[in-house]
Amino acid sequence: PATITEVDSAYCPQCLSFHDATTAANLGYCPKATCRLCPLCQSVAAVAVEDATCFYKCGRCDWNSKTCFLQTFVSTSDDGNVSLEEV
Repeated sequence: PATITEVDSAYCPQCLSFHDATTAANLGYCPKATCRLCPLCQSVAAVAVEDATCFYKCGRCDWNSKTCFLQTFVSTSDDGNVSLEEV
């Protein structure tokens, strides 16, 4: 017997936000700026900070955005505020 499954909404496994079926079907990914996927294996790319450098890093295949120069530097002011510097 044939079965049909209808999807009325979808969610992002990284941020757990729900999206309607039209948005999910048209985009195919989460539209939020904080949700990024690894370009090599399509796993979740997390934001990592090492030695005052902020970049994306994949925990599955070990790709990181520093290889394509997509990174920024983190600085802390005397009053404890953190800011990102343009590269």
